[in-house]
Amino acid sequence: MPRLVIVTGAPGTGKTLLATRLAREVGLPMLTKDAIKEAMMETLPVTDREASKRLGAATFRVLFTVSQSLLDAGAGIVLEGPFSHPQADAELRGLGRRARTVLIHCVAPTELVLQRYRERYESGQRHPGHFDSAVLPGLAARIQAGEFEAPQIGVPTLIVDTRAGYNPSLEQIVSTLRPA
Repeated sequence: MPRLVIVTGAPGTGKTLLATRLAREVGLPMLTKDAIKEAMMETLPVTDREASKRLGAATFRVLFTVSQSLLDAGAGIVLEGPFSHPQADAELRGLGRRARTVLIHCVAPTELVLQRYRERYESGQRHPGHFDSAVLPGLAARIQAGEFEAPQIGVPTLIVDTRAGYNPSLEQIVSTLRPA
């Protein structure tokens, strides 16, 4: 069976950076929600936050469909995005049945997540179609309300604290992903 590594967490927890490092370390291609959404935003008009949300929902559908196709063809992947319980559970559970799956959930203190998100927004690194300035004011409340809880999909799950590097370490995480 192919390998599926799901990396998730709230925005600003470092999941994309970790997923990129893991994909390189274990030799798997990476599919990321934001890369797909940003490619679509280059073609489709995203004039306000509501349009961005609709495109985000379409992005998840594309991400899950492409992931299913790759896994069905026997290709392993690192899948990254802000997947949460219970919204993403059914889709991820379905993907998890097609592969040897590990879920990695990134966490960090809310204040640090907000700082990282603000810095990323202010740096201009992200596509303006994300409307980060509209997201930022409500992000703390969404985190504290549990919107970014780890999906419950019945696979081995590793919680990674990203406040100062990775805990457990990158080496420890990679060792859990390598075949025994």
